[in-house]
Amino acid sequence: MKYCGMDVHKESITACIMDKEGNVVRHHTFPYNKESIKAFLFGISNAEIEIAIEACGIWRGVYKVLKELGYKVKLANPNKTHDIACRKKTDNVDSRILACRFVEDKLSPRSIYSR
Repeated sequence: MKYCGMDVHKESITACIMDKEGNVVRHHTFPYNKESIKAFLFGISNAEIEIAIEACGIWRGVYKVLKELGYKVKLANPNKTHDIACRKKTDNVDSRILACRFVEDKLSPRSIYSR
């Protein structure tokens, strides 16, 4: 199993994939679009990865794309990521923390409500 953390912004996504031992498999920043998301996840089936994204103001678009591609997605509480990152909060740190929290089974999920 692999675990991915995605830090989503208006024009880019920084994502980190870790294996179950916590080793980084991939870590990249790429444009916020469906093709780039597919390219980042290329070669990893939706059955072998879980993805966490922060519950920021623009999470819905990435969530929708990932669900359309068949991936299991959890929405993470951004306050928890911030509390862990403290003064070193960057996109790279956030994406690694999200993936790491999955590996440690300590992800604090948020509920997703339909509009």
